[in-house]
Amino acid sequence: MLNARKLPIDRRVRIVRLYSRCGENASETVRLFQEEFPDDSMSVPTVIRINRNFDETGDVKDRARSGRPRTGRSEENQFNVAIRIVQSPEKSTRRMSAETGIPPTTVRRILKKDLNLRSYIPQMVPELIDDDVDRRVQFAEEWIRQMNNNPDFWKLVSWSDEAIFKLNGHVNRHNNVTWTDMNPRKVIDRPFQSPGVMVWAGVLNDRLIGPFFFDDQTITGDRYLEMLQNEMWPEIADHDDIDLIYFQQDGALPHYKLNVREWLDEAFDGRWIGRRGLIEWPSRSPDMTPLDFWLWGYLKQQVYAHKPLTINELKQLIREKMNEILPEMIAYVCESVTRRMQRCIELNGAQITD
Repeated sequence: MLNARKLPIDRRVRIVRLYSRCGENASETVRLFQEEFPDDSMSVPTVIRINRNFDETGDVKDRARSGRPRTGRSEENQFNVAIRIVQSPEKSTRRMSAETGIPPTTVRRILKKDLNLRSYIPQMVPELIDDDVDRRVQFAEEWIRQMNNNPDFWKLVSWSDEAIFKLNGHVNRHNNVTWTDMNPRKVIDRPFQSPGVMVWAGVLNDRLIGPFFFDDQTITGDRYLEMLQNEMWPEIADHDDIDLIYFQQDGALPHYKLNVREWLDEAFDGRWIGRRGLIEWPSRSPDMTPLDFWLWGYLKQQVYAHKPLTINELKQLIREKMNEILPEMIAYVCESVTRRMQRCIELNGAQITD
């Protein structure tokens, strides 16, 4: 992936022109850029950053950096940091800074740029059982087949999921960081009981659907169906390609109720992904849906940073932070699902944790 600061001037100029030609659609800009320069890997954030700089300065060159020359990453400092990582890979950068007198930002640069290490935060993933891996590979292969038939298939899948947001919730697991050159696949437990709200949301191409709330943190088949009919469906019924949309849901019990499946068959003409759907959804596969591998974690970081004190305040923050997410970022995440499916096949159905 090319960093914006390392990108040649002619490439930056081309990105600005493509971005304007595409009506400031960053995802389409990335696609066209990659067609012209297949050896250069481009990303949506880089496109947005280059064009924002151009809008603000009228130039595609990076702004000049000010300040003193950087001398913090000396060989001595690198040695002092390396020794502490060897002794304790889980030591925080703040602790290393206190022990060595090196600023925390410099410690992080040494770890990443000089020692070529990455920080791995424990992930909470469900254990795969029985024939889960085979079903995951089958689903990934079906996804690739659909993409081969229609490269825009990823734009036609309406992903959905529920998550619980808590008043005392937090997603900061950085105290459990492990610095190493390989992922240790470490997991941690999480608290269960606390006041909060169950949130349903959907992701379709470059837009978010919802949020819709279940106040008592529980959901039944009848309540789920009521939400689909009265809240979800009105938001997508006027989609230009509604007759081609596939609705995705996981295998949770409320989703499997007969009247829910009958309604999905009727509303989507059988085009739905899930337990006993036209395309079978593999159990215990949150790493395959944009809501689980991206939206919920990102959204909770934004919401919990404000420390809401009431359920109403929590709901309002969820709505506000969802509305702030750029369409370009949503589309970039949805498009990345294909790469995750390819990775699932490479891993023979194992959990995708990288």
